[in-house]
Amino acid sequence: MRNLSVLVIDNERQIQSGMRTLLTGWGCAVATADGFDQAASLFADGAPPDIILVDYHLKDGETGDTVIHRLHDHFGVKVPAVMISADRGEALKTQLAATATPLLNKPVKPAQLRALLRTILD
Repeated sequence: MRNLSVLVIDNERQIQSGMRTLLTGWGCAVATADGFDQAASLFADGAPPDIILVDYHLKDGETGDTVIHRLHDHFGVKVPAVMISADRGEALKTQLAATATPLLNKPVKPAQLRALLRTILD
């Protein structure tokens, strides 16, 4: 996980801070954003992060799946992404399964996140 570039997108500053603390403790380089516009501005040069962790419900009705799609267009590559949500509904699970996007339920368990990141990035 050392030097892994992670983009965390969540509209709650407290969650951004918690994820930054956890991930930097693992040796990751972490950027945080509250939605697509802020994320795209952090990566204006077009060089993508290694992975995106995004909350499903963001500000102003923006959703994580839309942000992932827009960032893939912005970067010109499909960056691996993980959806994080408190929504445990079947509709979201089905929607994410169609795009092979892993889902972690809130509250995120650090061991579960670490195992998933290793699986995705190996």
